[in-house]
Amino acid sequence: MNVAKLFLPRGRHPRGVWCGFYRGMRLWLDLSCEMQNCLGLYEYETHAAIRRLSHGCRSFLDLGAAKGELSIYFLRLPDVERVVAVEPSASERDLFASNLSLNGLKDDARLRIHPGFAGDGVAPQWQTLDKLANGLPSPVFIKMDIDGPEAEVLGTGLETLAGKDCRVLIETHSAEAESKCIERLHFFGYLTKIIKPAWWRVLLPERRTISHNQWLIGWRGHHSN
Repeated sequence: MNVAKLFLPRGRHPRGVWCGFYRGMRLWLDLSCEMQNCLGLYEYETHAAIRRLSHGCRSFLDLGAAKGELSIYFLRLPDVERVVAVEPSASERDLFASNLSLNGLKDDARLRIHPGFAGDGVAPQWQTLDKLANGLPSPVFIKMDIDGPEAEVLGTGLETLAGKDCRVLIETHSAEAESKCIERLHFFGYLTKIIKPAWWRVLLPERRTISHNQWLIGWRGHHSN
């Protein structure tokens, strides 16, 4: 049991992010379980790669947007023209909307939210990666956190991966899915790198319940890593 949680205020309230990647952003956070978000430590391992690969991007495709903090990050970048966020959970979309309001982005015309799924299912609830990315200007940053079918969703974006300059961040939840994602990205000439949880997560773990939980980044060979 984390004794520190006993002394942290419970309940979700608007709070500023104190440091790190999202510094200066305001989010609805419950410090009893989201203190790492406030300190800029949540998924800290990915932040350097996002900063590097997002340089010059003109659009962002957020698959599994959740509360929307990464979409908000991209909306605050000066060169970003379009953001498409995919989030099937109504409660998460409500928090996303509240976070947009906190950051003055409630009515931003660059943002489209799809309240469904990415993949090869029945439209309109399901939309392929190619459909979601249609019209997005390159370079496009694609983030995927969808808890399982990552490789299958990549398989619905063959035109996007082949025809656009994509920078990809995928949270992987099994070794098999990770291997399939790498295979698909390599087929289209992308370089890849695995980002593992930091060693200090032993002392400061995140709220993760499965053994294989890490990240995969991909980028075109002509884009320097």
